[in-house]
Amino acid sequence: MYALALALRYLTRRRITFLGVTAVALGVFAFIVVVGVMEGFRQELRRRLRGALGDAVVIGGLQDAAFREQVLNLLQRDPRVKAVAPRLEGVGILRMRGRSTSPGPAARGTEGSQAGSEMTAFKLVTVAGVVPEEEAGVTDFPRYLLDITVGELAAWDEGKKGGPWLLAGEELVARPKVAVGAEVRLLVPRGIGEYDSFPFRLAGTFRTGIHEYDSQFVYVPLASAQKMRKAAGAVSRLVLRLAEGVSPDAATEPLQRALAGLAARFERSSPPRSWLGQPPAGAEGPGDSVPLGTSTEAKPPGAPAAPLPRAPGGPPGPESTGPESTGGERLPGPPWVLTSDEMNYNLLAAVRLEARMASLVLLFYFLVAGVAVFAIMTMVVVEKTRDMGVIRAVGGSVRGVLGTFLLYGLATGAAGVCIGVVAGRLTLSHLDWLRHQISLWTGWEPFPKELYMLDTLPWTFEPRLVLSVVAVALVTVLLSSLYPAWRGARLQPVETLRYE
Repeated sequence: MYALALALRYLTRRRITFLGVTAVALGVFAFIVVVGVMEGFRQELRRRLRGALGDAVVIGGLQDAAFREQVLNLLQRDPRVKAVAPRLEGVGILRMRGRSTSPGPAARGTEGSQAGSEMTAFKLVTVAGVVPEEEAGVTDFPRYLLDITVGELAAWDEGKKGGPWLLAGEELVARPKVAVGAEVRLLVPRGIGEYDSFPFRLAGTFRTGIHEYDSQFVYVPLASAQKMRKAAGAVSRLVLRLAEGVSPDAATEPLQRALAGLAARFERSSPPRSWLGQPPAGAEGPGDSVPLGTSTEAKPPGAPAAPLPRAPGGPPGPESTGPESTGGERLPGPPWVLTSDEMNYNLLAAVRLEARMASLVLLFYFLVAGVAVFAIMTMVVVEKTRDMGVIRAVGGSVRGVLGTFLLYGLATGAAGVCIGVVAGRLTLSHLDWLRHQISLWTGWEPFPKELYMLDTLPWTFEPRLVLSVVAVALVTVLLSSLYPAWRGARLQPVETLRYE
């Protein structure tokens, strides 16, 4: 009992103890804040990507209308799939005219330079042709809209409105500032130096909270996208919303097997055709070419290349494009099912690696805290030599003295851990306020939106994370206390009191 009493007394009476407490607290605080922010960023990024892209997508082999209809029927009957929506994606150049928002030289691809003056801008964009009501069932599309609703898009009258609707990312039409209702044009290349121009009416803007999407993405009606591609009925992907509680990673494998079986049956029961709907050599038919001269599977801005289709049980094969697929060829495999995480694998892997490296670097700080505790413990043992001699002289055991110093070190670590956890939690809950104050007073933005692609700084405070950092801190402190405690317990009472 005296061991605990002495340990608490040394903890509260010795000022040097607060150096050890501070060292441990800073380590715990830094670990919780840094790792909490990075893990929160990864989780929020995954959530927003799934909101924009869907839980999973089916790509490849969808140009054949009969086969696509069978794929749709299979997916709609599957209990793991809640909703399915078609998309046709490609690239184009958005031509828009608006007012300049800042003075100075004109930006690249623009005309005009004076603030408030009219200017024309040309921007490369990813164009997604969608059916608004169906898109609303598979993504967070309705929540992203700022100036219009899904119902208004569905009831859009091209004759009265002056053309088909177009939705642009908020940042895409911010510079120059393009007013809602203005006419914009999409330019689609049809040859070297030649473009087809298609007029649209800017019906509104959207905001996903991901910078790359808000600055490079536009939505148009599916029929208009098919018209621009000169491919009536074409679809480049099917976007899936999975049933509640179904994990995308767990659902993709059985869905892939089902699609592989469907593709094999369709191939056996149909005349020789490629999966892109190409007739045999020498025959004419729809789907003979893809107007843009590119693969029909266009990827969203910033998304890495998707895994290539492969035959069941076989290695990945090259993805076929329209013009290259000639009559009667057997393509590598059926449509491929990908999750949003797989479509953005490189981005999420980079974030995950960055978080792990930060955790590793911060763990080394606990070695510094351990050295500080070791030095403090050694000093306390030297200063308390007389106390230990008296305790041993009146019957105190070696174990009791050892326990006194170990408890003292453990109490130092526990106090530091408590302070660090509380300080870390308070800092996480006020991150946006702190970021605003830093930017206000210094003019420096610590977390620029253009770099991190998010408007607000996400964070997480997971019990698993807290318990792991607490365990590491306490074990480090306990190990740092072992040698000084053992040295104090070896003191002989007679030798100790002789010099006191």
